[in-house]
Amino acid sequence: MIKEPRAMAEIHKIREKRYYETKGMSEAEKKEYFNKKVEHLEREYGLKLRTI
Repeated sequence: MIKEPRAMAEIHKIREKRYYETKGMSEAEKKEYFNKKVEHLEREYGLKLRTI
């Protein structure tokens, strides 16, 4: 069996965490959840991200 690279394991861990944090949310709730996360990152790191 091939050992999973550390970076890939970290990505899987993050995705699993997000899954459990948003489990049971409607699409509108998920959109609001992620928008708040993005706003926090923009403030914390002084970013200005474009929406597409």
